Amino acid sequence: MSTVLPMRSQSARNKQNRQVAHTLKLLGETIHALIHDGYTVLRYEMSEWGAPLIEIQNCTQCERLLGCWYKRIHDNEGSRYVFQKMINGCRVEWSTRGH
Repeated sequence: MSTVLPMRSQSARNKQNRQVAHTLKLLGETIHALIHDGYTVLRYEMSEWGAPLIEIQNCTQCERLLGCWYKRIHDNEGSRYVFQKMINGCRVEWSTRGH
């Protein structure tokens, strides 16, 4: 059984389809640019509620992105700091241990 609710009109479906296509285009362009610049993309995520998210592997180049400290996560290995930078309408995140 599908959890997707039916839309009321063809116009609403077309608008939703255009939005999804636009978001996928932004994701593709941004991922391509990151890979071209030498970053390793670990995962991506998109939803209708916010900007798409791309997670990259932490590396020495990440400092050049001038990201801001976004959150700190505590786990069995200690603290992990997550940085974020908005690029081409996508949130790009990477994390680092310690600090």
